[in-house]
Amino acid sequence: MSSYLEIWYFDLKMQCDTPPSVTTPAGGCGGSLSGATGAFTSPEYPNNYPANSDCTWTLTIPEGVIVLQFTDFSLEDSASECSYDYVKVYDGVSNVLLATMCGTAASTVQGSSNSLRVVFKSDSSVQQKGFSAAWSDCGTLPSEFSHFRRHPMIVGGAEAARHSWPWQVSLRTVETSYHFCGGSIVGDRWILTAAHCADG
Repeated sequence: MSSYLEIWYFDLKMQCDTPPSVTTPAGGCGGSLSGATGAFTSPEYPNNYPANSDCTWTLTIPEGVIVLQFTDFSLEDSASECSYDYVKVYDGVSNVLLATMCGTAASTVQGSSNSLRVVFKSDSSVQQKGFSAAWSDCGTLPSEFSHFRRHPMIVGGAEAARHSWPWQVSLRTVETSYHFCGGSIVGDRWILTAAHCADG
């Protein structure tokens, strides 16, 4: 009796367009913003933001996956994990913390759905220029995965040479870099892993 391994291929890597440049004047402190694209700034930008700011923006696009890009970023730096002034970005659906930023180290953040929550807080001491940011639609997640034929051997079936091993990967969380699953590279764009590692 032959045994087979069913392999489901899927690729969730999306090519995101660059968000629009910021064209809005100095921003207020928080609010609900929506549209396929848009931009916002910290309070008083490009001048220094006020002390003790506490702002929350909810960003929503009509459909697809939202991506947020900081086009200018300057907050008070902190040697201990952004404890003074910071921007935190949360996934809109799961409320998972995706990024914490301070100083001049801003990154592009992609959500898992069509919304993000951005929190900006400043303390009473040092104020900086702040930030400008823009969001856009990063595309639509596939509604179903592609299923291909059964393979009689794992990873397409090449006989291993003596002292060889398959390329291994470690799947890690973005926030903490915690290892939660392993996998094997099976092609230039594909990784084979257990189903529970990619579910949800």
